[in-house]
Amino acid sequence: MSLITQKPNYSIAGGDTVFAGVQPKSLKMSVQVKYSSILTADVSSYLEQSLNGVDWNSLPGTMTLLDKTKPSLLYNLNTQPGIFIRVGIIQGTDITGVIDKIDYLI
Repeated sequence: MSLITQKPNYSIAGGDTVFAGVQPKSLKMSVQVKYSSILTADVSSYLEQSLNGVDWNSLPGTMTLLDKTKPSLLYNLNTQPGIFIRVGIIQGTDITGVIDKIDYLI
């Protein structure tokens, strides 16, 4: 297994966003989104997939509210080799907080 780490240090106040995708070579992977300073429960994370790294679609069942009492969110996935995966963030209004790090364990 290998670890790919992104450190976006992204301020959630900047609005909805998606981060760079990765292309796992294995059938199983874990994605951990680490965050801090989220004061409300109005921030969601989700995963997207792509066959070519250009055209993206949401992965059904991955939309999850970030729990402000925890430091991270973990996704465990069964994937197909060659498919790209990336993390997206949707925030409500007047939200603060930071997406500190995204770890892909492939």
